[in-house]
Amino acid sequence: MVNNYGFRPGILNRDQLIKLGEEGRIHDLTEADVGESSFDLHLSRNFWEMEGCVKPFTENKSIINEICNKFGTPKKASDEEVLHKGKTYIFKIKESINFYDTYFSAKATGKSTIGRLDVLTRVIPKAHHEYDTIKSKSSSDIFLEITPLTFPIIVKEGTAMSQLRVSCCDFDINEMNGVEECTFLSENNYVLESDGSGVKLEKLSTLSVNLKSDPTLPGNTVGFRALPQENGSDRPPIDLTKDYRPGDDTNKYDPKKYWEPIEAQNKEGEKFIAIEQEKFYILRSKERFSLPPDVAVYCRAITEELGEIRIHYAGFVHPYFGAGNIDVNGKPRGTPLIFEVRSHNVDALLRHGDTLANIRYYRMSKENEEDSKDYGKQELKLSKVFKDWPE
Repeated sequence: MVNNYGFRPGILNRDQLIKLGEEGRIHDLTEADVGESSFDLHLSRNFWEMEGCVKPFTENKSIINEICNKFGTPKKASDEEVLHKGKTYIFKIKESINFYDTYFSAKATGKSTIGRLDVLTRVIPKAHHEYDTIKSKSSSDIFLEITPLTFPIIVKEGTAMSQLRVSCCDFDINEMNGVEECTFLSENNYVLESDGSGVKLEKLSTLSVNLKSDPTLPGNTVGFRALPQENGSDRPPIDLTKDYRPGDDTNKYDPKKYWEPIEAQNKEGEKFIAIEQEKFYILRSKERFSLPPDVAVYCRAITEELGEIRIHYAGFVHPYFGAGNIDVNGKPRGTPLIFEVRSHNVDALLRHGDTLANIRYYRMSKENEEDSKDYGKQELKLSKVFKDWPE
């Protein structure tokens, strides 16, 4: 017998996720870490320092332990652990999934704070051949592969670095498309161009880069580039075990030790920036979002069709994102998405308005009752571990 607890098809909201925790479908779920359309995954004590990254696998449900023991060094994160730049680690996750007799499925992504530090995270469920995906009618322990690419980081047992979104029925079934998507986005004005010119229908499923100066930052800043680690530098690893709260700079890092602002160049009236290979950039989208309580968004930003640049939006876009961001006349301003960008093997040029990502819109199974309209009032923004950029 299939048990979906009477949930209609769609992305599960906070109350529904908590229900699955109470029913033992999500083991060790912490209610405080359940968001509007996903829940956090926490590191356990057990991990391996690997010789390199691994591929997902299906034949043997216990093979991940075999591979980790063969190609990695087992360790226990009883205290704080430094994860070094360029090294790969696999942690067992505290939470696990029991969907064996349901039509629930799940997808994972790194938390936005983690992605903006250029830390690559990929969920590896047992007996699955894809990263970041848990299929319906399955049960799985969860492992997380972590590779810091720019900054070394500090973690410990309980650190949350990734998150999982659950869908009642397959995600493809719950994706908005065609006339439904166009009606939702254009007539209701939930997506706004940054110049206020409105939305072209052919642009509804893509995101493009904004190379106009951010008015909230000094000078003509359009983005940030990570600074390399200098020999003998006093720049410490980023400690993810601390609490970073809005308005409290107690534990936060000086951004000028880790980042430099970048400005757009101009050639024959066209704005552009040069993306240097193997360097990491933070940029923002032209498009701005003001989501209602019954729609969730996924930014599918890593694709070969977009060229040699690796683009990623880490973190799901939850209902209410940008809804509280309004202008002086009470009209929605919306909020841009933040891109994490790096180029492999070759230098690249990005022009103002170049397409960087594909966007997907999903129906919620149930609206969130809590109106979180303060969620998503960012402009160009670094990870929350940093203080605000000085004026």
